[in-house]
Amino acid sequence: MIMLWLTGCLTLDSFFYTPDVVESYALELELVPTSLQELGPFVAEDDLELWGLWAWQQDRVDAPVLLYSHGNAAQIGAYSRRVDLYWSWGWNVFTYDYRGYGRSEGTPHHDGVIADARAAARQAAAALNRDVGEIAMLGESLGGFASVHAARDEVPCALVTEDMFASAEALMQLNTGLDLPVGWLFADPYDNERAAAERGDVPMLVVHGELDDYIPVAHGERVMEAAAEPKAYWMVEGSDHAQDPWVQPVEYLIQVKGFIDDSCGWS
Repeated sequence: MIMLWLTGCLTLDSFFYTPDVVESYALELELVPTSLQELGPFVAEDDLELWGLWAWQQDRVDAPVLLYSHGNAAQIGAYSRRVDLYWSWGWNVFTYDYRGYGRSEGTPHHDGVIADARAAARQAAAALNRDVGEIAMLGESLGGFASVHAARDEVPCALVTEDMFASAEALMQLNTGLDLPVGWLFADPYDNERAAAERGDVPMLVVHGELDDYIPVAHGERVMEAAAEPKAYWMVEGSDHAQDPWVQPVEYLIQVKGFIDDSCGWS
């Protein structure tokens, strides 16, 4: 197996994606009332049909809008707690499935997932007759990759990445100790450090769990160092991968909601 990798016959890009395909969505929501709306299909730039879901503030269509991009596993239904949480902050929340996830067509890949995030940003803004610059983006893990790259073209009022890897190269270096040239194990660079540096002037908050053993905290530190201003960093003490809101719920509200409110002028 190692020889196949080293000769370039096998790449590990597929390991970024572990989707579930479903015919309908089932979300276990405790806070969001019946103001849920499946949205689909909407169309990505290459005409693939994607699906998403809105959690609306009842009688408050003018409420702030968050585009939430989920992690690399499963589909929308697995992220019910996140939708609940962000809706409880008084926001309209739009989440979506990348190609190959849930009800969305196609097969996930580097450029396609970024295109899906761009399409979702445009859809979220258009649904409320707003500009993309009036919405905020929050991406968790793989969703951070999708969001930080999409934000270079569809520029939000604020960007939050949570437990995001720095790059494919950094995954090899920091997670395995291997120091191999880019392209030996991955066909695409997944270079989130560079995207953070080139994203323009959108305010960016980098959040990372101190005890993350899946994407070690050094990834967050590298992204923060590379990112252009304006930027902020929060290392979540005691938190493992994708557990930040549940390990530090009060501080998460202060740090994440506070950053977005201030950056977007929602407070």
